[in-house]
Amino acid sequence: MKPAKKAFLLSVLTAALLSIPCIINAESAKPGHKIVFPPVGQTEPTDQGTISGDIFGREGGFYHPFISIGEAYNDNIFNANTVEKDDFITLITPGIWLALPGSKEKLIDVASNDTSPGGLYLSRYRTDIGRRYQSYLHYNAEFELFADNSEQNTTNHKADAFFQYNFRGGLSVDLFNRFLDSHAKRTTYFSATGQEIFADELDTYTSNLFNPIVSYDITEKVTVEAGYSNYTLNYDTRRNDAKDRTDDSFSGYVFFHFLPKTSMFIDYELTNIDYDETILNGSKENRLLVGIDWDITEKSTGRIKTGYASKDFDDPSIDDANLFHLEAELGHNFTTKSSISLSAVNRAVESGIATSRYNLSSGIAANYIQRITEKIEANLNLSFARDTYKGELSLGGQIDEREDNLFFFSPSVHYQMTRWLMATLAYNYEKNNSNFNIFDYTNNTVLLRVTGSF
Repeated sequence: MKPAKKAFLLSVLTAALLSIPCIINAESAKPGHKIVFPPVGQTEPTDQGTISGDIFGREGGFYHPFISIGEAYNDNIFNANTVEKDDFITLITPGIWLALPGSKEKLIDVASNDTSPGGLYLSRYRTDIGRRYQSYLHYNAEFELFADNSEQNTTNHKADAFFQYNFRGGLSVDLFNRFLDSHAKRTTYFSATGQEIFADELDTYTSNLFNPIVSYDITEKVTVEAGYSNYTLNYDTRRNDAKDRTDDSFSGYVFFHFLPKTSMFIDYELTNIDYDETILNGSKENRLLVGIDWDITEKSTGRIKTGYASKDFDDPSIDDANLFHLEAELGHNFTTKSSISLSAVNRAVESGIATSRYNLSSGIAANYIQRITEKIEANLNLSFARDTYKGELSLGGQIDEREDNLFFFSPSVHYQMTRWLMATLAYNYEKNNSNFNIFDYTNNTVLLRVTGSF
């Protein structure tokens, strides 16, 4: 049996054995509510923007099926620099989640990403569920159907399983597993002379992230936490075999609760990045970070951690890298009808390019939400991301370190037609500026979608 199939069966079996599944809070689950910063070359689906296959409904309970049907127009489906192709795309997303006990709250937000060491672009923290135990399973498929470019038709799959048990005495065990069967961002390729070429087929892959966390309250003021992450990435086409890898990550936290809703912490993380082949550079990452976590009022929450990171390459001829690591997530409710969330990231990620040792990925984003009426809500997403590829690239007669700057803008409106039916109208603008001009592109997408949850 292939590793990808084993990973999928593990995800589903784990969920079944734990009686699992997933109920999501209506507010946090709306498209575009969660902002993350994927690198420009990011391939795993995220909640960035408002056009996403990750659909959540409006109801609570134990058993919750849903379906979303949308029609999108994209003026540059391959994110091409010169030869742009437009198309209409039908998106059909059926899914289901189950929860035990029944819940209406989205318990965790996981920003997974295929280029991030350990599979997590933003750290996952243990969430206090406020009860003895909680479990959920969430699964959805997404059918992408192109009107003119039918060779791009594909079906994606996503399965999440979560379980947490809080023992008496301060011990807590938290298990999370995510399986993805998806594809890389559609793009074009370039010959050595700089000629732009369309790919004959999608870069499809499967990935699996297994992430348990164990936490123990030593005293009311001190908590220790240990985490482990196993991330596997396997591409389907032989031309991408060099990107297949397995990451093993270990983390240890010590939290000091000096105020009832404010904590400071020290965090040490170690990630071993092991590629199946030697074309790309395997390495070990060490991070020593300090941070603060606060929930001072109902209006203000946040978490910031920063510090030193090193990347030690398996190849002794490659110099080790030292860098500044930052993760920040802030939220503020202006009123009961308006809120804003801000995020910032600076970290090393994998480049996927043989001439590049790694990418320095940094970004900043803002998401503003305004409830206009009881049934209408408006969202605005803004973000800027920069990827600096550490290692010279030779292409089209130019030799330099590649640097991409990605600008993203997305307004959207959500209309709750009935208790179980919601309509979304969204627009996405994406522009990439690179010091290698052949990587420049502009992409505009308009989406109309209807989501039913039962």
